[in-house]
Amino acid sequence: MNLRAQRAFGRALTYLLLLLGVGIVAVPFWYMVATSLKPQAYIFEIPPSLWPRQATLANYVVALSKDRFGLYFINSLVVAVCATALTVLVAGMLAYAFSRLDFPGR
Repeated sequence: MNLRAQRAFGRALTYLLLLLGVGIVAVPFWYMVATSLKPQAYIFEIPPSLWPRQATLANYVVALSKDRFGLYFINSLVVAVCATALTVLVAGMLAYAFSRLDFPGR
């Protein structure tokens, strides 16, 4: 096998592994979206289907109109923004300290 063939084989193997990784990561997200589009009667069917027979948005209407979704969303948004701001602040201070200090192993 010459060098060009080895590189082509290595590149093909790399892409195959990357495609496998994407599949492993994407299938649960696809299943989540497909299940959200199924009517209630089809959600717990055995064996589960990866494609809804009857797509419906009724589950979204119920989720968005039931209880106090807006309040829950705002609470989640406040927590996420505060956590992100605190993380950026602390990480920035640590990065500055690491860039200025001499320590073993630097």
